[in-house]
Amino acid sequence: MKIRLSAFSIPALLLGVLLAVSPLVFGADTPGKKTTAKDVSRKVDETGEAIKNYTVAQRDEAVKKAKGALDDADRSIRRMERKRRSRPAS
Repeated sequence: MKIRLSAFSIPALLLGVLLAVSPLVFGADTPGKKTTAKDVSRKVDETGEAIKNYTVAQRDEAVKKAKGALDDADRSIRRMERKRRSRPAS
């Protein structure tokens, strides 16, 4: 069985991982060092940027594959048109 992930499920998955792991990360700080709202905000911004870059890369890869498929289809159509033209009329 092949599992497919949509463009929306990847960011949701990453956000879920971030939310699950963030208490562990912030809880692992050394005693005496307080996590500030600014620290949390910076981490959220960094994570958002990483998610955006990841989805942009996926989109670019999908566009590349789609262009390749269209090029293949165009070649096949041209080949079939040449065959049709080269056959004698019935």
